[in-house]
Amino acid sequence: MIRKRPPAAGAPRPPLAPRLRALAIALVVAGIALAAHAPALRNGFVFDDHYEIEDNRTLREPFSLSGLMASEYWGPGSQTGWYRPVPLIVQKRIFDRFGENPVPYHVLVLGVHVLLAGLLAWLLAARFGLPRGALVAGALFAVHTVHSEAVSTAYGLKEVLAALLSFGALAVLTGWREDAPWTRLFRLLGAGFLLALAILSKESAAPVPAALFAADLLRGAPFARWSDALRRNGRAAMFHGAFFATVAFGAISMRFPVVGRLLLTSPFDVYTNPIAGMHQPERLAMGLKIAALYGRMLVWPVPFTVSYAAGAVSPPAAPWSPVALLGLLLLVALTAAVVIAWRLRPPAGMGAVWALATYLLASNLLFPFSTMMSERFLYLPSLGLALLIAGPLDRVLGAPSRAGGGDSRRTLAAAGLVLIVLALGALSFQRASAYGDDAALTRAGWRWYPGGAIARLGHADALMESARYDEAEAELQRLLRENPALPRAEERLAMNAEAAGREEDARAHWSRAILSPGADAGTYQAYAESLARAGNVDEALRQLTAGIRAGTGSYTSRARVREMRGTILLRRGRPLQGFADLRAAVAIDPWSPSAQEDLAGALEAMGDARGAENALRSALALYPDRAASLGRLGRLLLSQGRAEEAIPLLERLCALQPRDLRARSDLAVSLVRVRRLDRARALFEEILAQDPRHLVALATMGSMEEAEGRPDSARRYFERYLETSPPDNGLTASVRARAARLADAQGSR
Repeated sequence: MIRKRPPAAGAPRPPLAPRLRALAIALVVAGIALAAHAPALRNGFVFDDHYEIEDNRTLREPFSLSGLMASEYWGPGSQTGWYRPVPLIVQKRIFDRFGENPVPYHVLVLGVHVLLAGLLAWLLAARFGLPRGALVAGALFAVHTVHSEAVSTAYGLKEVLAALLSFGALAVLTGWREDAPWTRLFRLLGAGFLLALAILSKESAAPVPAALFAADLLRGAPFARWSDALRRNGRAAMFHGAFFATVAFGAISMRFPVVGRLLLTSPFDVYTNPIAGMHQPERLAMGLKIAALYGRMLVWPVPFTVSYAAGAVSPPAAPWSPVALLGLLLLVALTAAVVIAWRLRPPAGMGAVWALATYLLASNLLFPFSTMMSERFLYLPSLGLALLIAGPLDRVLGAPSRAGGGDSRRTLAAAGLVLIVLALGALSFQRASAYGDDAALTRAGWRWYPGGAIARLGHADALMESARYDEAEAELQRLLRENPALPRAEERLAMNAEAAGREEDARAHWSRAILSPGADAGTYQAYAESLARAGNVDEALRQLTAGIRAGTGSYTSRARVREMRGTILLRRGRPLQGFADLRAAVAIDPWSPSAQEDLAGALEAMGDARGAENALRSALALYPDRAASLGRLGRLLLSQGRAEEAIPLLERLCALQPRDLRARSDLAVSLVRVRRLDRARALFEEILAQDPRHLVALATMGSMEEAEGRPDSARRYFERYLETSPPDNGLTASVRARAARLADAQGSR
C-alpha cells in the first residue's frame, strides 16, 4: 500500500475544508494557551520588570523613534550591553498610555504567546498537513510550564516577541512557490523584515537564519541523499540564506553604535553566571550539566527558580560525570537529528536545526554571557522541538490502516498525551501566580534552590521585612564568607543594621560596601546619609562627590546623590554649587518631585519666586496630590499676596491630610486675606479645639475680633497667645502692644 505523503511547504493551496480545519485547530490551541496562563493577568511587576519599566528613564521621556533606536534597553547609563529597540518601543507606547499599571503589559505578553501558539498549530496543520500533530505539539507548546517565566512576566515581552517574529518569518517564507516569482520576492522580503525585527527584539533570534536556510533546503524531504536536497533546492537555499545572513548581520551590527561592543561585562556576571569565572574543563562540564537540567525541565519543570546564580547549581566533578554525560547525550541526539534532517519528513528537519541553533547560543557552551540559565531561554528553542515532534505525533495518532490493529495503542497514546497536556496546563495555571510578586518568587527560589546567592539575598530581605534582624545578619554573613566579593551583600548588612537601630555597625558596613566593584551612586548616597545622621557632614559631602564621580547606578540614584549634595551645600552657605547640583538633579531625573521641591527652595532663597513656583508646579504636574508640593506652593503664593490662587491648593491639601493643622491654618489665613471671614473663623475654631496653643490661630482670631469691634474677645486671644508664645517670637512684641492697648481702652471705659 502506498501511503499518502503530506503536502510539501509551498504546495498549491489546499481545499477549503482542510483550511477551515487548520484554522479551527489554531483557535483551539490559542484558547488552551490563554486558559493555562490566564492568572498572569493579575500579576504585578517582578524581578527585571523594575529595571525595564519602573526605573527606565527612556520610558518617561517624550516619544522619539530615533531616540529609542539609539538607546540601551534599560535606558542610558544602565551599562547592560542590551540593545532591544523593538520591545522598548512597544513598552514606551504602553507606558505613555497606561504608565506603571502592570495589567496592559501582561495582556500584551500573554496575547503574543496566544497568537504564537495558534500560529504554530496553523502552520503545522495547513502547510505541512499534520492536523493531529498540530493539535498536540501546539498544545504542548501552549501550556508547557517551562514557558511560565516568559509568559507570566512583563519582562518576558522580549522573549515572546522575538519568538513570534522569528516564527512569523518562517511562516511567510515557507509559502513561496517557483511559479510565482513576485510572490516569492515579497515573501522573501517580508521574512527578512520579520527576522530583523526578531533580532532587534532579542539577540537570541540571531541563529534563526540557519533554520530558514534549512526550511528552503529541505523542501520536499525526505530525500535519498544529501546531494538530492542540494540538487533540488540548493540554489534557492543558498540565495535566500545569504540574504537572511546579511539581514542578521545588519541587525546585530546596529547594537555597536549604542553599546560599543558585542557583549559587555559587569561585576555581577561572575555571580549571575558562574560559568564566566570557570576554566576548561569545568566550564564544559557545567555547560553539559545545564543541558541536562534543561532536558529535565522539558520533561517536568519542577523545581524552578527565577535566578540560577552562584551556588544554585553546583558544577559537576568532571565532564564525564553522569549528569554531564546525560547533557552530552541530549545534545548528541539533537545534533543527530540535524545530521539526518534530509531523511526526515517536514517540518522535523528544520525543527531540529531551529532547536539546536537557538539553544547553542543560549547554552553558555559557545561563550558565557550575563546569565547562566533560565526557563525563558527555552522559549525560542522549544518552537523547534514542536516542529520536530509534530510529524511523529501525527503518525502515532493517525487513522488505523486497512489491515486493522493498533487502535488500542493509538487510544492509549492519545489518552497519555491528553493527560500530559492537562498536567502541564494545571501546573502552568498554578505557576503563573508565583510570578505575581517578588516575595512569591523569593520564596520559590529559596525553597527549591536555597544555595543560590540571589535566592539567599532575597531570603535575607524577607527576614529583614519580618524584623528578624539577627537571622538576616547571620545569613548575610555566611553568604559573604562564601562569596567575599559578592556585590550588594555589604549593602544588605548595612540596611539590616540600620533597621535594627545599630547605626555604628551600619556605617562600618557602608564603608566596606563602597569598596565593592558593584558600588554605584546609590551606595555612596546611603553611606552619606548614615554619616550625616551621625553629624559627620564633611565626610558625607566627600562620599557624595565620590558617588557623582562614579557615574554608575540608576538615573534616580544618580539624581538623588546630586540632590542631597545640593541641599547640604545650600545649608553650608555655598549657594552657587548647591544650586548647580539641584539643577543637575532635576535634569537627570525631572520626574522626581523631591528634587523639584528642593530646587524650588533654593530658587526662593535666591529671590527667584517665579522659578520656585514653576518648579513646584512641575512637581504637582507629576503628582497632583503630593502634600509637600501643595503646601509649599500654597505658602509661596500666599507670601506673594496671591491668596485666591493659594486657596484651591490648600483646600486639596486639607482634603488629603485633614489632621494637618498647618495646612488648615494656611488655608484659614488665605481666607482671611480674601475676606471670607466666616469660613476662616470656623477653621480657626476647629484648630484651637484640637490645639488650644496654636499661635497663628490665636493671633489671627485676636486680630479678627479686634477688627470686628469685640475688644474683650480680642484681648483674651492675645493674652492666650502671650501665655503660649516663646519670648523671641517675632510677633510677640506686636501682640503684647495690642493687648496692652486693648486693656487700656477697657480701663478708660
